[in-house]
Amino acid sequence: MNSRYILPDTFVKVYRYGNKLEVTNSCGNPHPIRKLSETHYLDANGIIREYNLSDNRSQNLTSMRRSMKRLGRIVENNFFGNPNEIWLTLTYAENQRDLTKVYNNFKYFIQKLRDFVPERYGKLEYVYAIEPQERGAWHIHALIKSENMVYLYIPHKDIERLWNRGFVSVRKIQPKDNIAAYLNAYLTNLKVGEGNDKSFIKGGRLHLYPRKCRFYRLSKGIRRPLEFKGKKETLWERLSIANAITAPNKVYRYEISTSYGSTLNVFREFYNLREWIKYESDAN
Repeated sequence: MNSRYILPDTFVKVYRYGNKLEVTNSCGNPHPIRKLSETHYLDANGIIREYNLSDNRSQNLTSMRRSMKRLGRIVENNFFGNPNEIWLTLTYAENQRDLTKVYNNFKYFIQKLRDFVPERYGKLEYVYAIEPQERGAWHIHALIKSENMVYLYIPHKDIERLWNRGFVSVRKIQPKDNIAAYLNAYLTNLKVGEGNDKSFIKGGRLHLYPRKCRFYRLSKGIRRPLEFKGKKETLWERLSIANAITAPNKVYRYEISTSYGSTLNVFREFYNLREWIKYESDAN
């Protein structure tokens, strides 16, 4: 594919979330392996092979990056900086390393928080993710929104009392905030240095997550992005997108080397749905 964009007759996967449409020609491995056990797998040719430990580490990082993208889409589909949204960071006074306890601590905390808030807010919905520290402990980042569109205010002292395990940070989410990007930076980038000399290693924190770690969870009321597969031109018709405005706002292109010796050109296109809505309004 030598075009600057994904061509109309290309088979693509489309994600629709928030005010954004994401389109990619990367639709999964057409020759996937089949896992047989923790140590062995069946390759595309039907041959049983043994996992290489270094390959597992690499696969874990790849899996984490994919999961971070999924989390970003979920966040953008549910949090917009509305008055009924807040961001909590929950930490531990002790060096809590037990993930099961971390999950259970948050489950207990959100139950108490839901019981505590006034009825006018309705049910509290959430997306939360865990952030590993170099010393082995965990922080929790929780995006919380009330069911009803009213200004959500919970005093810091009450949240700290309900958590009762360490320091708590509370911040209102603003419409101008790129919430998904902020959260991704907390979860993936690693701070080095102190004071004015501190800097960040992009993606450095990913190595701290254990294999098969479910690092984010969400409540039942959180809406998942819509996903479609098919030819781009067919999906454009299905989504009622005008051909006159099909140029993406952003395009990313990169190459992937496959295990079969070939190279794939992968495209990711991003479209701003607000511009389409404005275009349709002006046209009418």
